[in-house]
Amino acid sequence: MNRKVLCLVVILIISLFASSLMVVAAEPLRIMWWGSQVRHDRTLAIIDMFTEQTGIEIEPEFYGFDDYISKLNILIAANDAPDIMQMGGNFPTYIDHIEPINKYIEEGIIDISNTDPSFIAITTLEGSTIGLSSGTNAPAVAYDPALFEAAGVPEPEFNWTWDEFEAAALKVQEELGILGVALTRNDEFWILTTVVPQYDTGESLFLEPYRRELNYDDDKYVSDYLKMVYRLTKAGAYPTPAQMAEIRDIEGNPIVRGEAAMAWVYSNQFVALSQAAGRPLKLVSLPRRTSDGPLSQTIMSSQMFCLAKNSKQKEAAAQFLNFFANSIEANEIL
Repeated sequence: MNRKVLCLVVILIISLFASSLMVVAAEPLRIMWWGSQVRHDRTLAIIDMFTEQTGIEIEPEFYGFDDYISKLNILIAANDAPDIMQMGGNFPTYIDHIEPINKYIEEGIIDISNTDPSFIAITTLEGSTIGLSSGTNAPAVAYDPALFEAAGVPEPEFNWTWDEFEAAALKVQEELGILGVALTRNDEFWILTTVVPQYDTGESLFLEPYRRELNYDDDKYVSDYLKMVYRLTKAGAYPTPAQMAEIRDIEGNPIVRGEAAMAWVYSNQFVALSQAAGRPLKLVSLPRRTSDGPLSQTIMSSQMFCLAKNSKQKEAAAQFLNFFANSIEANEIL
């Protein structure tokens, strides 16, 4: 073999070796989600399983909800969104930054043959499917029956009203010296999306689905609720902004420590909340304006993983979505 041929062979070997190194050294997928510690632990276990089976490395980040939204907004503003990001009923807000998964469904990378059509419907907007829902939920009120009894307050019923809610919260604070209810600023937003339709005028807080403009005429729909919030806050039965900021996850909710008798939650958070509290809690629907009036409560996607539009590894990310939704072993962990 002459030197020229030998040189070409060496160059070819080095090129092939370098190419293999480039594949191995590819950046890991970045994934972000919010949730309780239980959800964090389970999701991390699934990520490890996925990496073991596919060789695709994933770099996880997880937060409580408020911190998650703050971090996500910063990353999106910097055009640096993670490859995979968790969304819930708030997905229309981020629609311009989400890659539809229709293509990956059509190519068979994401299998929806075992997914109920209703689950696809709640994550599809104007023909674009933006994720696979891993569950549904609805806003609700968790409460501690022992604290209600200690305060001499009757337990709420399915058709309880805002007047009864306010009276219960005030009585708890007066008798026990603790918060009547615990919640965050984000919870207040979702409460108002329920309150406005309870006036039964066909109006809503925002014009759906993008929520970029208000959709009601009479400010009374919102002011009545805010006046109640003012009365409760003044009485010490409702958290101040500083107290709200301290609630970063389910485990940190004041009801867990017995420092509040009620808490705004989503129905799928109730198990984690009860486990964190270590004592019996109960769940009831949101109050309504009148006992015989509309509840105006909706069922929505509790969470789903979506692909970022700016991701450079969309196909690998789509593989993870498929694994998360369809792997029997993964769902046994969940």
